[in-house]
Parts: sequence; structure tokens; C-alpha cells
Amino acid sequence: KSGSSSVINWALGSNDPGTPGVVISSGTLPGIYGFQGAKKNPFRRYETNLNSWSSKANALNNIGPGGSLAYDGTDVYGLRGDGQKTFYRYTIASNSWATRANTSDNVGEGGALTYLNVGGTDHLFALLGNSNRFRRYNIAANTWSNMANTPASVKKGGALTTDGTYVYALQGDRKKGFWRYDPAANSWTAMAPVPANVGWGGSLTHLGSYIYALRG
Repeated sequence: KSGSSSVINWALGSNDPGTPGVVISSGTLPGIYGFQGAKKNPFRRYETNLNSWSSKANALNNIGPGGSLAYDGTDVYGLRGDGQKTFYRYTIASNSWATRANTSDNVGEGGALTYLNVGGTDHLFALLGNSNRFRRYNIAANTWSNMANTPASVKKGGALTTDGTYVYALQGDRKKGFWRYDPAANSWTAMAPVPANVGWGGSLTHLGSYIYALRG
């Protein structure tokens, strides 16, 4: 550009010709994993590049209310729910399940799970549902810890997500409660309530500068 002191450096890519009809990718292809639930054990993966579902190894037990999944960048972790303490790890590379340390208490309706790295350590955070119990799972140590209780009891429609710093939660239970958890301070803050009561099917996700919620 005339009059500009900016210098643009170009990096040379591969000179190998492309192969028609072949998708170039690396690592695990994008996908979304889901329990069937309804006290059944099928587990499936949605292939985002093919717009299709494929069956994967069944969960080790039937999945009931409070069943939930989270991904740590390598493996998928799951709460069984259904009033049980069972907790699983699904290894994508081998399409196999293994049980991990049980949660400290039974997980019921409103159970939810999310992944967050805190201070360089990989953790999962869990609502146990049917209560105000909130737990942290250390992935490397395979141990659970009791964390600060949620501000009120969480039931059907309870959900979790994270923005990479904080954890956010829906109360569910046909209420409008929405909270933020600070892992550094181990404390909860009430945020603006959602516009309508949240029940069965309530869900949260984070994208960019926003958090999106389904009312259920």
C-alpha cells in the first residue's frame, strides 16, 4: 500500500495437489455425543460433517433423570443419574466405557456436568440434582470434592455451562434462578433471572460473548 510502512509476510503451504472428493482433516473429526436416556443405555454420535447419527458402544448402565455428559478435549465423561452415584469415562479413540470414582452422593433430576480447567488442572463440575449439592471432579486424580452449595435447590431442568472462567447454572424446578460460580473463590452469585420458568429439558451453552438457554 502506497505510503504504508506495513510489511506482510507470506507462508508457503504445501505444493502437493489436492485429491478430488477427499476431505482433509486431522485428529478426531467433529461430532456431538448423546445418551438416549429414558432408562436405556444406547449412546450415539452425531457426525456434523455428514449430518447423520452413528451408534457407539452402549453405556455400561441405563441412563435416567440427571444423566449428563461433558467433554474435556480428549474423552467424554458421563453421570448416570437415575438416583445413582455411577460416573463414567468414554474413550473416543477405543469406543469404550470405564467407570471412574463414584460421585459422593446420588445424582437425580437436575444433574448436570461441565468441564473447566482451573489453574492448569482439568476439572469437571457437577450439579447432583434434587438438592443444592455441587461437586468438583479432578480428572487426573480421579477424585471428587465438595464445593459451595448452590444458592437454592436444583431439580428438573438444572443445567451447567462455562465461559472458560466461570461456571453458570440454571436452577430448573420450574423456577427462573440463574447463577454464576467463581472457582477461584468457591462462591456463587445470583445473576439476572431467566425470562420464564425452566423445567424438564432446560439446557445451557456458551458461544462467544453470550450464553444461550432452552427453557424446556
